[in-house]
Amino acid sequence: MLLARARERGELTREDDDFLIDLVFSPMWYRLLFDRAALNAAYAGRLSAAVTALAARPERRGHPLRSRLRTGGPPVV
Repeated sequence: MLLARARERGELTREDDDFLIDLVFSPMWYRLLFDRAALNAAYAGRLSAAVTALAARPERRGHPLRSRLRTGGPPVV
């Protein structure tokens, strides 16, 4: 619902909510499980700023890596 409201206001251009959610939670879980650095307000601020900047950018269509990832094929280097 939060992402849908941001999209309605024109703040988000990305359609894939699951991907955006993964971008937020994956670094936090990594830090909790494998890193000794604390989850603090400064880290949360940097993480949310990075995800927000990415989510606000127009999505590029036809990127070869993106199409490979969606079909489950190996990434093109």
